[in-house]
Amino acid sequence: MLDWGFSMKKDDKDALAITIIAVILVIALVAVGPLITLLALNTLFPTLAIPYTFGTWLATLWVLIVINGKVKTK
Repeated sequence: MLDWGFSMKKDDKDALAITIIAVILVIALVAVGPLITLLALNTLFPTLAIPYTFGTWLATLWVLIVINGKVKTK
């Protein structure tokens, strides 16, 4: 094993592991979320027949970002 001159406590290792798992989960949700949205739209409205391409994935991601954007106003 490589020794880079520092050691981590067990609590620090647990926190790092949880952080890495959370980041991977967020990335997976961002990747799969638009596809699930397209699937739902195609199921509810079969006449749409939206193809599953990178372009439609990107467009759906943008729409989800705009809809879920939280802008605080006074």
